[in-house]
Amino acid sequence: MTHLRDLPAIESALSAYLSGAWGRPVRCTDLEETSVGARRGNILFRAIDGETSHDLVVTIYPPADVVIFGVHDETGALRLAEAANAPVPHVFEVCDDPSWFGEPFFISQRVFGESLPRSILRLVAADDSLGERVGAQIGRGFAAIHSVPATDCPETIRRPLDVAPSATALVTLREQMDELLQPAPVFELGLRWLERNQPDPPAAHTMVHGDVRTGNILVSADGLEAILDWEGCHTGDPHEDLGWVCIRTWRFGNDELEVGGFSPRRAMVEAYEEAGGRFDPHAYHWWKVLGTLRWGVGLSRQSVQHIQRTYRNIAMAGSGRRAVELEYDLLRLLGPVL
Repeated sequence: MTHLRDLPAIESALSAYLSGAWGRPVRCTDLEETSVGARRGNILFRAIDGETSHDLVVTIYPPADVVIFGVHDETGALRLAEAANAPVPHVFEVCDDPSWFGEPFFISQRVFGESLPRSILRLVAADDSLGERVGAQIGRGFAAIHSVPATDCPETIRRPLDVAPSATALVTLREQMDELLQPAPVFELGLRWLERNQPDPPAAHTMVHGDVRTGNILVSADGLEAILDWEGCHTGDPHEDLGWVCIRTWRFGNDELEVGGFSPRRAMVEAYEEAGGRFDPHAYHWWKVLGTLRWGVGLSRQSVQHIQRTYRNIAMAGSGRRAVELEYDLLRLLGPVL
């Protein structure tokens, strides 16, 4: 494997940091870079603390100009979700001092399981009951996350509480579309439909993960192990999460299984409602359309960032070519309702 970072130097720095943070000698070993994430560095390692061994992950942030939220925002949300019994890794340490690795970082529990979409789908293919089980577990996980009131969330991740979340989302989307380098008629059509068909505001604004999908979950043969990647957490309408996990992009060819290509939507929604969530079909469809448009615009903007040298990365550079797939998905979603 080609290492993108200086692992021996990181191993030494981790040992020094944890020894100081825990007040006793800690030796870090067995470092392994993961292939997940175009922006952030996630490195698996083992911390030897006397006779105790801890399987951990250090997440190193990208440069500050491409960070969505700060390290304290993300880990604060993670800890709130854990307190609500959502399936998330426990956060041990948070540090915004860039002298250790060049950028802020946090250290969390390593949860074992598969995150790569194809690996998850292979697990599901080997067990007829696993897919629906994971779908139901995602529903219960959403119910736990959405039980956290917006007013309990860190102020920095709160979106305006006196404005409908749909309206806030449309303002952001309009701004992002204006940054594109060429006209996008299908995206404009989608935005016009969204503006004219906004759902009723939710009964209450809650914590929203914002990016639960195949690739940001850990799955084992036993089911859902953890929901990962909280850098986009914010407050808003719970239907945003329900719609996002079901967009076609995350199904990887298994289009008939709406949740990640492994579970029917029914399993997720039934478990969500049984755990206290409220499901509205129109709000769900609206946020699904918005999620599809949002991802198409997002792919286009990733290429723009590379072209304009805001964030040079070959994975980002190649993202824009996939925007046409989202245009196709958007037209299919809008066809029955236009």
